[in-house]
Amino acid sequence: MDVLFTVCWPEEHKGRGHVLVGVIDITERKQAEEETRRSERRYRELFDHMPVALGQLDMRYMNSQLAARYANQPPPRNEMDIDLNFIQDILRSTKAIEVNPEAQRLFRARRREDMLIPIERFWRTRPETVRRTVLARLNGEPGYSEETKVDALDGTQIDVLYTVAFPPSTWERGTNIVAFIDIGDRIAALARVEQMQAELAHAGRVAMLGEMAASIAHEVNQPLAAIATSGAACLRWLNRAEPDLGEVRELAGRVVSDAQRAAGIIARVRDMAANRRADHVPLNLNELVEEATHFLRHEFQARQVELHFSPVSGPALVSADRIQLQQVVVNLAVNALQAMAEAKISPPRLSIAVMAVGAIWLRVVVEDNGPGLDPATSPRLFESFFTTKREGLGIGLAVCRSIVEAHGGSIEAGNRADGRGARFTFTLPSVKAATSGI
Repeated sequence: MDVLFTVCWPEEHKGRGHVLVGVIDITERKQAEEETRRSERRYRELFDHMPVALGQLDMRYMNSQLAARYANQPPPRNEMDIDLNFIQDILRSTKAIEVNPEAQRLFRARRREDMLIPIERFWRTRPETVRRTVLARLNGEPGYSEETKVDALDGTQIDVLYTVAFPPSTWERGTNIVAFIDIGDRIAALARVEQMQAELAHAGRVAMLGEMAASIAHEVNQPLAAIATSGAACLRWLNRAEPDLGEVRELAGRVVSDAQRAAGIIARVRDMAANRRADHVPLNLNELVEEATHFLRHEFQARQVELHFSPVSGPALVSADRIQLQQVVVNLAVNALQAMAEAKISPPRLSIAVMAVGAIWLRVVVEDNGPGLDPATSPRLFESFFTTKREGLGIGLAVCRSIVEAHGGSIEAGNRADGRGARFTFTLPSVKAATSGI
């Protein structure tokens, strides 16, 4: 038993040989203190040996500033409602008071003490992350997590998964713990995958342009022939005894127009052949698909294909890379043209439609009246290097799937409901879906 022993000699008992002795049982208190010490040791061991970078912060200044600023007003609903200068002030006045060895390694610190500084040093690149953290805290969220970048002490930027919880007990004590997980390898791996996908898409575009070389040459030759004809006529009018400047002016206008037409064709081919990073911007899917059919105009004429294009009514905005999505449409259309030509379909017909699916999705449907798909091979159509063509590379549809999935969509292949031809569809989230976070 643990006790607190006390003894005293009251004045009135002096000379009598009396003392007062007290014994208080403090066993439970001792046990509680020992349990507290064991808990602190467990916490310290866990803190020090976690394979996650942990930092304990002094939150008293942040707490006082948030209380002073937002005590008598509703919390902000948007991060832009929080002044970034206010966040910078908090970062300058909030210090790390403890870090674990993993944090030292991640932030390139030689000594633990090197990190016990204002946390502004670690958020130079992305202070907006802390602003979003404050927004979550003010709106009563249990915590906040984000993939972001932090600044190491040697000046390098590190890709991390940043996590912080808001337990009331720690905030009331004026401290909190933040965690960082190094995701640099994963980010680098994703970048390599995206690069390989871009290179595969580029290879697919170049192969497709190779198949269409004759068509492209004919398409360019048309405005060039028109320029030559207009130029010759222009010279004849100028060689007259009395040149007709009105006719010359009209012919010169035709030359300029045909030159611009040829330049536009070459620009489309150059864009399709270029190897560049995808650039997702809001685009009208109706216009994008229609432009892709213009790219194939000579193919349709040469093969005497009846094209039916049906745009969707109303806004048809998607967040997309124009060249990549046009590559998908052109690839699917070329496959349909080749299948109908090989089967000697007469007359060949191609239908391309844009339609809404529910409130947040847009779908492009490409149908032909060719022989349709073989049920035995159709499940493998989107596999890399699988082809049903004698001279095919087997990358076209694989690239289409990669592009569509990179845009948050899906692609499917099958036969028309009446069994008279193939039907390819790809579905994309609209800009409305992207802004609603779906």
